[in-house]
Amino acid sequence: MIWWYHVKVTLENVPLEAWNEDGVKLILGDACIFDKLDSHMTSREIRESSQFLTCLVWMETPDVLPKAMEYWYFVAKAGQAMDILDLPSPTRIPPTPPMGKFGDKAILIHLVG
Repeated sequence: MIWWYHVKVTLENVPLEAWNEDGVKLILGDACIFDKLDSHMTSREIRESSQFLTCLVWMETPDVLPKAMEYWYFVAKAGQAMDILDLPSPTRIPPTPPMGKFGDKAILIHLVG
């Protein structure tokens, strides 16, 4: 029999672009199953004034929750090949390696008791 834990997780230093369900899933990965964002986190004023994002998740093993995550920023379509006009689609300009910016602070992940 498998026991599942419904736990509250707080993320610290999350960029505003990731304050949504998809962002939380990307940060937490396969360690848990996303349930919902804390209802207090939905207003824009709260997001801009707070550095903590809280959500509820389901976990089989809380020990596998990551403790931190570092990240990079990339411009839209960085590293993607570009089509050449008036030529068949397999003809593309090879992409240059994407140039990114390292995140200012690591995202810290806390399991709330």
